[in-house]
Amino acid sequence: MSEKIKLDKRCKDFIVQGVADSHLEYVRDKRSEFDAWASLSATFEKRGMLNKVMMKRALSNLKFVRGESSIEDHILRYDAAVRDIVAAGCKYDKEDLITNFWITLPKKDFDNLISIFETLQSELTFPHVKARCIEYEHRRVGEEASSACFKATQNFKKSFKKPVNSTPVSRKSLFSQASFAKF
Repeated sequence: MSEKIKLDKRCKDFIVQGVADSHLEYVRDKRSEFDAWASLSATFEKRGMLNKVMMKRALSNLKFVRGESSIEDHILRYDAAVRDIVAAGCKYDKEDLITNFWITLPKKDFDNLISIFETLQSELTFPHVKARCIEYEHRRVGEEASSACFKATQNFKKSFKKPVNSTPVSRKSLFSQASFAKF
């Protein structure tokens, strides 16, 4: 038996192992792994108009809310939604990918970044946009964290101000022989 036939048979075996017993009829009489996969795809992939509308609606409802999730999680959810839409048979070009992603971001937080992208002369790619958004958000969160830390240290310093009516204590009296004798 040739190597190609062995690989085809092995691949079909993997497909059959992953199919539930109740669905084996879809792949039983198929000669090649491609035919088996095409049969399963034609039967179970959701390519109807209603499914496309539901997926696009889910994408339009997807919004990044700071505090609920990280920008990385939001990008993963966006990528998954776009993959589902493309798998359903919708056309999605590079410009749609980027503009719809920007729509999912909060306007007040990311408008500056979008303006910067508009002034760039180079062609935008989605991986570049994702990387810059992650960097922008990390820098923004870092600034908020550092300003909160600064405010906390200021409040901490205020709580240790010298009392107004206190009498000064000399070092000599603090560390006198009598005070060490107690220990």
